[in-house]
Amino acid sequence: MRPTKQSIIKDIQALGIDHGDTVHVLADLLKVGYFEKSREYTLRTWVDILMEAVGEKGTITVAAYNYGFHRIFK
Repeated sequence: MRPTKQSIIKDIQALGIDHGDTVHVLADLLKVGYFEKSREYTLRTWVDILMEAVGEKGTITVAAYNYGFHRIFK
């Protein structure tokens, strides 16, 4: 069975994530098994899923660096 936006939200909630929580995403969401019309649309949908899971008072964080990041500190 192909996952849907609602089934993923339900699964996230089953993990204990609720409104007001902070979630740190450290995954390639394009490889999780949920893909929509395009890369951009799929990633936007993941943001919507996570925002719905944590609500307006929750926080979503993601790592924002690349493989060249370590060269700054050499």
